[in-house]
Amino acid sequence: MGVAVRRARGRGRRELQAAATQAHPGQRTTTRFDEVYPQVPEAASCGFWAAVGTIGLPTEINLSLSAHLEDDRHMPLGAITLRREPFDDGYQSQLQPLIVTSLGRTGTTWLMRVLSFHPEIVIRDIYPYETRSASYWMHMFHVLSQPANYRQSANPDNFHRDPLHVGHHPAFLADPLSGSTASWFERTYIRRLSSSAGRVSTVFTRRLPRCRG
Repeated sequence: MGVAVRRARGRGRRELQAAATQAHPGQRTTTRFDEVYPQVPEAASCGFWAAVGTIGLPTEINLSLSAHLEDDRHMPLGAITLRREPFDDGYQSQLQPLIVTSLGRTGTTWLMRVLSFHPEIVIRDIYPYETRSASYWMHMFHVLSQPANYRQSANPDNFHRDPLHVGHHPAFLADPLSGSTASWFERTYIRRLSSSAGRVSTVFTRRLPRCRG
């Protein structure tokens, strides 16, 4: 789905609605707006595309598309409904998580300390007795699996100088990838990245007893 908008005030709403009706659901290519708006010189190069990562989203997803106009109004253009298979990278950890939940100030810190003395339970032996290693590497996986950060975009020419952002994914800087390359990044790359994050978290956790000892 794409959109071409004239800058003349008062006509934006009609043109946005017309562009939305010309879009064809299910197609990755944009609508030929030079055919819809032959009187607009820039219509041949108008349109947009965006890669949206689904990691962390439910298996049934509803995406809303709207245009932000010059007068700060938001014009709804359409909605996209899709379903995806549950994500599975195939990695099976040999560790079994033990989750302790409770209200604050009820003795959970002392309980974690007591559990740390069990020979078959791995817990960091310093306060707060939790490293959140799985959360750390899974967050890394989530960030690196996304095609881009649309809210806090980093310049692809100097992102390496920014200690807080990793920049856009190199595979999604230009036109969408296609063929076997797109399939590799959309499937194999994601699974390998997730599996790697899980393995590193497991290795770190299993080495904690050596740190104590």
